[in-house]
Amino acid sequence: MADVSEKLASKFVKARRYANFGACVNKVCVRGFRGIKCDMEFEYPVTAITGLNGAGKSTIGQLLLCAHKNLSTAEDYKRFYVKDFFPVSVADPKPFEDNSSVEYRYQTNTPSEDQALTR
Repeated sequence: MADVSEKLASKFVKARRYANFGACVNKVCVRGFRGIKCDMEFEYPVTAITGLNGAGKSTIGQLLLCAHKNLSTAEDYKRFYVKDFFPVSVADPKPFEDNSSVEYRYQTNTPSEDQALTR
């Protein structure tokens, strides 16, 4: 009998990922949000992000929420935008730099080609 984790991992192989999960995020490149500059690739169905307080875990999570879109048939449809998580305030007068950007790379039905979206 095959291990459950092996069975799940086989569904997330790049050649099968789109057929099993649709347009999921493969990679995110963050520049200038709360001082963060990083590239993260998601090769497995579960990814853990760890770090010290203030390292940027929540910022990465918030930016990933902006990449997600529920099905239009969902009853409680809510789309998140960068402005929802990074408001300018007295406590945080400049949450992102003037040249900040985030690039999301989504899986397509062609495994060798990702779709890129930059915000």
